[in-house]
Amino acid sequence: MFFYFLLFCVTGFIIGTVLKDVKIAMITIVIITLFWALKYGPWALATLFELLLGFSVARAARKEIYK
Repeated sequence: MFFYFLLFCVTGFIIGTVLKDVKIAMITIVIITLFWALKYGPWALATLFELLLGFSVARAARKEIYK
């Protein structure tokens, strides 16, 4: 369980770092969540929050760096 938490937080962080456009990043996160829902059902909701957590950390870190 902890493995998936780290996996999706890191994935969200990478998405937040690599993709500059927030709209494209959100679409990517939703697509990953939908594919995860096909296999694991309701656990995709946890995946969504983990991806968003990683994404938010990356965006906050970027704001601090580029102040």
